Amino acid sequence: MGRQQHLTRLALGRSAFQDPDDDSGFVAEATNTAQSTSQPANGGYVQQHDSKGRPVNPATQARNAEMRRAQNSVLVLVGVVESRERSEHHNEIRFRHIREARHALLKEEQDRGEDLDLLASVVTTFFSWWADCLLQRFLIGLYDAKIPFAEVVGSEWQNLWSGGLKGAHSTLFPGAVPYLAYLAARVCLDVVVSEPVNRVSELVWKKPIRRQTRQRLDAALHCVYATLRIATDLPLLPLCYYATAQQLGLAPAWPLLPPMKSYLPWHPTSVHSFGWKHMVGIPLLGVFCSPAALLLVRLALTSDTEADVPLAGDYTTFRYPQINDPSDMVHHPNARDDPLGWVLDQSYSLRMRVLNWCSWDVASEGRRPERRYEQDVRLTVNSDGVSTKHTHRSTSMAHLPPSFLASRIDRFLEKLMMLPLESVMLRAVEISYLSSPLPKTSMALAATPTLYAPFGRGPLAWLRSPASATELLRYAGKVGLCLALRISIDAALSLSATTLTAKTLTGGIIVFGIGQSHEDGESDLFNEQRTRAYIGVIKMNHAQEHLQREARSCYKRRDYHKALELFNRAIGRAGSVQLLDNRAACCEKLNDLPAALKDAKKAIQLQREDPTGYLRAGKILVKMEKQSVALEIYTHGLKTVKHVGQGYELLRRVHGDLLSELSPPKSVDPLTVLPRELAELILEYLTFQQRMNACLVTKQWAHFIRSTPNLWQHLDLSQARRKVRSAFISRSINTAKQKLTAATLSMLHDFDKSLVALIRYCPIQDLVLLETGLQSRNLVEALERARHLKRLHLARGTEIGPTALAQVISKCAGTLETLECSHISGDSLSGIPILCQNLVTISLTTAGCIHGSTILADLPEFTPNLRSLKIHASSTRSGLSGIVDLSKLQNLKSVDLRLPIPAAQLLRLPPTLSSLRLATTCNPLNDFFKDVSAPSGFTRFYLPHLHELSTDLGETHVNSLANLLESEDPTGAQATSRDRTVAQSKLQELSIRAPRVAMAELDALLSHPRLPELTKFALQPMGVFDDEQVHVVAEKLPALQTVDLSETDITGVGVKDLVQRGHIRHLVLNDCRHLGSDAVEWARSQGVRVDYRMTSSERGGKKLRY
Repeated sequence: MGRQQHLTRLALGRSAFQDPDDDSGFVAEATNTAQSTSQPANGGYVQQHDSKGRPVNPATQARNAEMRRAQNSVLVLVGVVESRERSEHHNEIRFRHIREARHALLKEEQDRGEDLDLLASVVTTFFSWWADCLLQRFLIGLYDAKIPFAEVVGSEWQNLWSGGLKGAHSTLFPGAVPYLAYLAARVCLDVVVSEPVNRVSELVWKKPIRRQTRQRLDAALHCVYATLRIATDLPLLPLCYYATAQQLGLAPAWPLLPPMKSYLPWHPTSVHSFGWKHMVGIPLLGVFCSPAALLLVRLALTSDTEADVPLAGDYTTFRYPQINDPSDMVHHPNARDDPLGWVLDQSYSLRMRVLNWCSWDVASEGRRPERRYEQDVRLTVNSDGVSTKHTHRSTSMAHLPPSFLASRIDRFLEKLMMLPLESVMLRAVEISYLSSPLPKTSMALAATPTLYAPFGRGPLAWLRSPASATELLRYAGKVGLCLALRISIDAALSLSATTLTAKTLTGGIIVFGIGQSHEDGESDLFNEQRTRAYIGVIKMNHAQEHLQREARSCYKRRDYHKALELFNRAIGRAGSVQLLDNRAACCEKLNDLPAALKDAKKAIQLQREDPTGYLRAGKILVKMEKQSVALEIYTHGLKTVKHVGQGYELLRRVHGDLLSELSPPKSVDPLTVLPRELAELILEYLTFQQRMNACLVTKQWAHFIRSTPNLWQHLDLSQARRKVRSAFISRSINTAKQKLTAATLSMLHDFDKSLVALIRYCPIQDLVLLETGLQSRNLVEALERARHLKRLHLARGTEIGPTALAQVISKCAGTLETLECSHISGDSLSGIPILCQNLVTISLTTAGCIHGSTILADLPEFTPNLRSLKIHASSTRSGLSGIVDLSKLQNLKSVDLRLPIPAAQLLRLPPTLSSLRLATTCNPLNDFFKDVSAPSGFTRFYLPHLHELSTDLGETHVNSLANLLESEDPTGAQATSRDRTVAQSKLQELSIRAPRVAMAELDALLSHPRLPELTKFALQPMGVFDDEQVHVVAEKLPALQTVDLSETDITGVGVKDLVQRGHIRHLVLNDCRHLGSDAVEWARSQGVRVDYRMTSSERGGKKLRY
């Protein structure tokens, strides 16, 4: 059986083993829908089939199912198998307990790791402060390089033990108090500065601007923020300056903070009064070499940097990866584009080499656990089948030793990179402080002659003399010993951190990513503990099930207090969604709604894809009169729960009920309130596309629209975006029920089949063919059955030849009343062999060369009753050859011509015209009506019944339009006085498009005796047309009601002149550049309708329309 037959059986209910009917036609007659069913043979038995068309016997299937159930019952009884639901429940409880224990262990490790990390940072600062101060004092020359290093350290510790509390503070933590005060103040100021910058940044990112502009603004904000941070350091500079002086041993340890007067910039003790003095003689360089400037630079580079980069995080885009990330994730910057980032990249590479040398390496991707195993322990096995190491999730505790060691390496490398700048800065501070009025230590005063200048004495001066190499080596040795002391302290702290971490880890578990492998005894210990946990969980499940059964029995007996106690005991052993829901139900019965809601939330958190928690939480919130919150809970549940099962359907139903309850009274479905007739009248105002979109609102709307034949009278596919299949056309035909009279066809999947069906089963009177492609014989054969066709429109997307067009007109000659063709050749209507008595309207858009004598040669013969004719030429390359003679069409009332006619002498118009729209596309340089062979020198037309005139005749003078308004027949027949009066009063509308309008010509034209009753006047000049011409129009046309003066130079004076006449009702003033909006508003206040819109020829930007 083929796929098509199978689908047919599913749709029609026919057996797959019957021969398929001839369904080549997709339209089913309405009379054939109800058919009688013949009596089945074989004693009333009807053969049934499954979804694939195979014969089945329901009785046999039921008997086989019963046998399987009996067999399973026997196997369960003897213990060979067990119930799947019970087994899955036990496994779920067991593995959930294991996961929860694993999660608790990992969370404990994470919390302890974070605490130890914070403690390590504090302890490191505590122990390394003295070593940093010792290095700074050697850098400025406070201790002579000739003195042995051990002697200096001994003197420091002697002061520590003999000086008491003050001695201990001045030795171990000089400058710590003012530095901590500086940090606290800096944090507060950073909060004040960063808040407005962050708000401006959010506004920038929310605005719909270009990405490059947004990046530039973001960079500018970053620069502003960095500048503001430096500006906040200026008022705090005395604190930092005093702390640096105490670290150098220049300022006494007591008092702890600088004098309060030093914070005033103008006071002599303030660093701002003496700290900005130049250290060098160069004016521009001296500003940057002052002690205050150097101190600010050091603060900008070292303070408040990012956690993932040790130095100058605000001035480079390079960032260190996390400690447990592989090294190949690092982006290596270019030295030319980001020199500071390149230096930091080299520092990071050195750090990784040191970590690898210390046996701390990052696990490769092959050793990492997959995503589905990240909750469980997974054993890595080598090629010999022997377990090598365990891999687990990463926690702060696991990578605390390597991260601490990495931070110490970063601090050491930072100290090396900052050593030249720090040396110059410290010496500049030393020179300025000794010359300031601030208090000084005796040691500083004694060592003043031997202290180093920033750019004078010291190591830089020793380089000039080879004999001083010994002094230089001594100085470098002291600095190296200070750095070695710092490294020793960091190494001792790193070893302590590693030992502390190893002792703190619970159960000896090392998480994956960084760490050395377990010992075999540790692995066996972990497996033994896991086995004991499994056995404990199995024993616990039996007790839990007993408690759950007892609690449910108490609940059914309405002993809610006892049931609540039992549920608490069961949940204490191992919680589940069902137990939490049952306890929430007990709390709900006891009117303890907060406790019930708490259990419902726990159920949601425990199993987010289970609808039980959402249903219980919503029910409780409704009882707490929080319907809106309950609705949000239901909505979130619908997004999270899988769209299968009864739970989802119940959740969807209660969500719909609550939504209907909360909806205001006016938000009801109008189709359920309005009468069917009134709803049908409302929907008739919508377009066909809007009705199809309305079918997507609800199923009720779709059923109503598809069951109302009156809404399918016009099948409009003009807005189709994709190919329309034949099934939709078939449904439209069956729905309309012989009321489908108009069709606009486009983008059809099978045009021939659809058109034949429409014409065969529907009384089509109006047919429009848009994007249907090339048509020929198939279209002729399809329209041969069109017995009711009155209007045929062949749009540009439908191509048809002259022969096929003649055949189409011949087939529909008996009923066709309107013919519209776009993009056809000029001689397509020539040679029509049949008379079309009912054809009254023809609209043509021609392409190619046009010959006046052939385009309309046969019109009087095959369309004697033609009333409206419209011919537009899309090509303007050459002029019209021949004469356009319409004088033989005696019933013609309306003519719309846009042809390349160079002169009026090539045009013949019948006197029966009431509407004339005449435009030439060949741009004649002379007057259109000029004719040297005529007695008057102009070609004149006798149109006594004309009441609407529209012209676009190039360089023709305005007063020459009077040749279309003659009241006498040019052939010689004289009109009576009464006929002249009637003819002069018939012209009602006049529209003129001219390159220029002279005052005298306009006055002569508007003084014509056939224009006093003119009600609508439109003028579009290409030259100057100002208020003077407007005054002529208002004075000469007293009955005027509608005026279109778009693209003219009219001002408010002309508008006022028109409005004050009292008979103007409508003004069209689009693109009037000299007209202000105040004049427009005034005219509207006088009760005149004004159309005023400005369109700009420029691209882009915002346009103001009012």
